[in-house]
Amino acid sequence: MEPDMVIDLIGQAVQKGVQIEGLVADDDTTVMSRVHGICSNIRKMSDKNHIKKNISNSLYNLQKVHKNLSSKVIKYIQKCFNYMISQNQGNPDGIEKGLSALSLHPFGNHIECSEVWCHHKRNPTTSKYSSLHYGKPSMKMKSSSKI
Repeated sequence: MEPDMVIDLIGQAVQKGVQIEGLVADDDTTVMSRVHGICSNIRKMSDKNHIKKNISNSLYNLQKVHKNLSSKVIKYIQKCFNYMISQNQGNPDGIEKGLSALSLHPFGNHIECSEVWCHHKRNPTTSKYSSLHYGKPSMKMKSSSKI
């Protein structure tokens, strides 16, 4: 939807006394700034596709600084993210835990992982990262505080 149309619709709804709690949108800060000018308590919620795109772009930007962050590792992180989102629809706590695990799991730290999806958590001696190089976690990225 075009930003001007969104602003007009929200303005009309607020004038009619409609309570609006949230707006699902892309990451256009101009729209939310204008929305908050009409009604300051509307919460912005990002749609899943824009979040995926932003994460992907951020990882590829990090790749410029961290040469060990290969395209294969990025695709693995994207795959884990998509799986985590799908498994936790309507479960904000599950998404929060999943995001914590996602920042550690590909690098060999399974403290935040769930046994439901983490093979290493269930069987640490035989688990492999089938989608990563040599079936092993990305150890060279493990200690970086920027990821």
